[in-house]
Amino acid sequence: RGVTRSAAYLFLLPVVTGIFSAWLIGERFGPLQIAGAALVLGVTALVRLICMRAARRATAVRIVAAAETAELAEATATRS
Repeated sequence: RGVTRSAAYLFLLPVVTGIFSAWLIGERFGPLQIAGAALVLGVTALVRLICMRAARRATAVRIVAAAETAELAEATATRS
């Protein structure tokens, strides 16, 4: 689970490296690098959003399944 979450952030390494190289050694960012960084940041945010929604959906399914199981157990106990 942790590996899946952190894997998306590996794509940020070139962006962070580029920012630090511009800050520390005066490396220049051209339009292509800026566009690439924006694309990486956008896609990383989108992946995290999709993963969070999927996790919420899975949690909701587990809650509903647990409630149905409890209702079934209660109905079975009542009949006995």
